[in-house]
Amino acid sequence: MRPSWHVDLKWIAGLLACVAIAVSCVLFSLRQVTDRDTALPISSAILAAGISDRVTDEDYAAIQAQAAANPDAMIALGPVSTVVKGSAITGLKKDEAARLVANNLAAVLYDAGSEKAEAFIVPPPANSDKTALTLGPAGSLSRDVHSSLQTYLIIAVVISCLLLGVVIGMSRGAGRLGAPAFVVALGTAPFAGLWAIAAQAIGEGDAGDNPGILAAREAARNAAGDLRTAFLMLALAAGVSAIGALVSGIGINVVRWARKPDPEPPTPQGFGAPAPLAKSEPAS
Repeated sequence: MRPSWHVDLKWIAGLLACVAIAVSCVLFSLRQVTDRDTALPISSAILAAGISDRVTDEDYAAIQAQAAANPDAMIALGPVSTVVKGSAITGLKKDEAARLVANNLAAVLYDAGSEKAEAFIVPPPANSDKTALTLGPAGSLSRDVHSSLQTYLIIAVVISCLLLGVVIGMSRGAGRLGAPAFVVALGTAPFAGLWAIAAQAIGEGDAGDNPGILAAREAARNAAGDLRTAFLMLALAAGVSAIGALVSGIGINVVRWARKPDPEPPTPQGFGAPAPLAKSEPAS
């Protein structure tokens, strides 16, 4: 019989491992979202919406006139000081020009950080009723944040592995595989379902939507699909391992029970086998 504290420690370590795995899944998800290929389209769409809202139709008509008059001139658009060549925006709609400027600002944000990106934001005049452009959620889509999440993810994975090691050490027989596999499946399966729902919610959008919004949808949907597949495969592998360990454990116990010899009947108390009679010596 195992000491009772072995069982208690196994349950405590299993619960903590499940939490650590869930934290690892969250960090892994955020790490994937802040990857450059995913982050740039999303942050660009966010920034483009803010830029377009702060440029009136009259202001943009004047910018278009300036670009048409001097295609080689470097022109700034509204609340952002980054400039584009006049010929690059000639004939573009306001949302399209805002996306072009936002792409440049999103690249600065990702590569150089939020402080560098904010330096390109021009505050509105004091007598204007316009509000200043902010990075908003796009401010967290940068290389620095991505690197920090990578570090935290490694720490969470190491802690998860250490706790799973305790679960394995406190288990016996087939439980050495089944118990940690069950913990991994329990910690990852909810995220497979969560990202499957997210991918459906993001959708593909309509063909007439803003190109920037469509690009952001596609990047987010692809990231959600990749995360759904990764977590689903991990949960399935762990679930199959746990079920296999359970079945093998039951099979081993059945075989042991079948091979166990029948116990010998007990000897009645107070009775013994009669002692053999001694031979009598012939009389001399």
